[in-house]
Amino acid sequence: MSFQISRESGGRPPRRLGYGPLDDSGMGMASLVCGALVVPSMVVTTAPATLVMLVTRPDSGRSGREWVASAVFFTAPAMLTLLSLVYGLVALGRARLRSRGFKTGAAGIVLASLEAVFILVPSILRGY
Repeated sequence: MSFQISRESGGRPPRRLGYGPLDDSGMGMASLVCGALVVPSMVVTTAPATLVMLVTRPDSGRSGREWVASAVFFTAPAMLTLLSLVYGLVALGRARLRSRGFKTGAAGIVLASLEAVFILVPSILRGY
């Protein structure tokens, strides 16, 4: 009968063959994915926003409900941009400098910031 010998607590974990050192880059990758999904989410929300625009706009004049179509169109992209920024900041806070998690978190923050500056803010300011 053989028993497995457990390693002592506080010792180094056993090295896994074929794998590099463990790196916590999950939040950074989530930041990049959320940032990359902003533009496709705008494509997906185009149809519901168009339907809402057709339903809420009157035949003549203004109804005061023109903001509803913009809210439907920009809800998912704005949410994904905020999630990308939050995940990126968390990744920057948790990861070591120059690690994979730090780099992907910084890339997610830059991507979300560029999308916000060039797509979301001008569109919202113009009233689309």
